[in-house]
Amino acid sequence: MPYPDLQNAVQRAGFTVTEFSDQRAYFGCWSLTVEGHGHTYQIINEGREGWLMFYREGTAGTLTELDKKVSTWMDAADRATQCLIWLSGCCLPLQPHKVRSYYVIAERDLVPEHPHSSDWPKLIGYCYDDDYFLFFEGKGHGLNGSAVPACECKKAEWLTIFAALDVEWFMSWLETLKFTSEEAFTLALIEKVGSLRVRRY
Repeated sequence: MPYPDLQNAVQRAGFTVTEFSDQRAYFGCWSLTVEGHGHTYQIINEGREGWLMFYREGTAGTLTELDKKVSTWMDAADRATQCLIWLSGCCLPLQPHKVRSYYVIAERDLVPEHPHSSDWPKLIGYCYDDDYFLFFEGKGHGLNGSAVPACECKKAEWLTIFAALDVEWFMSWLETLKFTSEEAFTLALIEKVGSLRVRRY
């Protein structure tokens, strides 16, 4: 990512760049440290794993993860815009990334011989407590993942994954049965898909 784009995003948010490490020759990796509003933040583009990550620096250099996005779906302008969004919101109380437990609804790998596929395997998980879906595609350097509120999962990009895994029935099944407890949900799901696995994310 061109440094001027990052610098412009930081300045527009009212922050100052204190350190910039450019390792784009190595899987497009770079990191940025900024100061402002009484805090220090780090933004890291980990190209090998495909994540753009946002941290707040605490005492003794400890880092608290505030958010992360799948960077392989972004171009240079998108990454600069995401940095601006994060930093512009720093005057508001940001919450660390919440780790949820997702029941795996379906998972399939059509190209097991490809170690860095961006399309397979595909995985869909569902968190009953928070009514969230987890979508994973690919492996190795091609891995992409997103946690999405159930109210947003009917967008075309997510419906494509439901169709590819042949579980388009799940959303209507979930809405129709209206489970009164997680136990009732898991028992009914086991009847549909067999034994359950849980994925933490």
